[in-house]
Amino acid sequence: MIHLLKQGYGKLYRRFNTLLAISMVVLFTAVLFHQRMLFIAVGILMAYSLIGFLFERFTGNSVFLDNEKRAVVLFPGEQEKFSIFLTNKTKLGRLDGHLTFTTDENIIVENAISNDGNVKRNHTIYSPLPNRSKVELELSVQADRRGVSRISDVTYRYSNPFSFEKIALRAIGVLQLEVIVYPEKKQVFGLNEIMTNRIGTSNSPFSLHQDQLEQIGTRDYFHSDSMQHIHWKASAKKQQLQTKLFEKKMDMSWTILVNLGTYSRLGNMYLHENMEDYLAAVAYLCEQAIRAEYAVALHINLGTIGVPSLRLDHGTGKLHLKRIFEMLARINHTYPLIPVSRMIRHVDRDILKHRAIVFVGEMDDVTKQYVARWKRRGVKVYRLHELEDQYRIIQE
Repeated sequence: MIHLLKQGYGKLYRRFNTLLAISMVVLFTAVLFHQRMLFIAVGILMAYSLIGFLFERFTGNSVFLDNEKRAVVLFPGEQEKFSIFLTNKTKLGRLDGHLTFTTDENIIVENAISNDGNVKRNHTIYSPLPNRSKVELELSVQADRRGVSRISDVTYRYSNPFSFEKIALRAIGVLQLEVIVYPEKKQVFGLNEIMTNRIGTSNSPFSLHQDQLEQIGTRDYFHSDSMQHIHWKASAKKQQLQTKLFEKKMDMSWTILVNLGTYSRLGNMYLHENMEDYLAAVAYLCEQAIRAEYAVALHINLGTIGVPSLRLDHGTGKLHLKRIFEMLARINHTYPLIPVSRMIRHVDRDILKHRAIVFVGEMDDVTKQYVARWKRRGVKVYRLHELEDQYRIIQE
């Protein structure tokens, strides 16, 4: 749980001391001029000040926010409702206030009053908080665009009925609640062009390679069949020569290389204006590959010193696709862009592991040289090509 700590204790005491000083001046004046009404005014002022001071001093000292680690996963346009919980352990005083917090701009909190800041979105939601209670605040969130948003700058503000001041309780720490918005998926045409002719581990009726360790049956012998493949027991049983049938295997794996950078006329590198479209196309490619039970590896030229790229090695299945989508969702402008040549050289070290490569983004001269070398070594290289606002796979 996160403790919401009261802010401005120094201001509270200064205000009380000011009112006390005013009361003493009025009291001195009342004694000096023998004014009974001033005595009454001083009594009311001092009582009012004291009650206000005590209310502010002893309320809101034990307010907590649940901080369970969890993630809400959405695609753009989807909506989800989830709750956060405020606990008021204070014995005295009902707090009548508002909870304010900020999120990134990739989500919209529909049941809160919101306004946009420079890079964050500020939200306010009304939340009365009785003493010794736990209040559930339901948030209705709509995913606007790709990204990861966290709730931060959480503050509970309530009124002091004996003054014109608002009392602020600020959360110390960051909520472990994340709203992860996966990228949109932009359709890519020509995926049937991505083929390999190398032996692998995936079943394919179109493969030229057979796995002789995985027999699936027999058929009648043809004169062109190898004598080594004759199944003698089956032949004796059927009184006719039978040939072993083996599972056909193919390396059905894709390696997707993504260059999110481009260069200015002065040679400065910056993120490409089509970055979101590239990521949307990559999301579509990965989803289609996983559905076809292909293994997918992903390399993106983002990283830090000592890290050649942001990458995920070959994997299959829904869990691997979830990792890919989450990695794409977490990409933002704070990630340092690295030269694509560093990523290319890292892939080149184990190029025999990459049978079919799909390149997304701009190709510089260094990349083209490596592509030519890979093609000579039998690697199939494809490129994402944009034509009339559509993306299509073409072979290099």
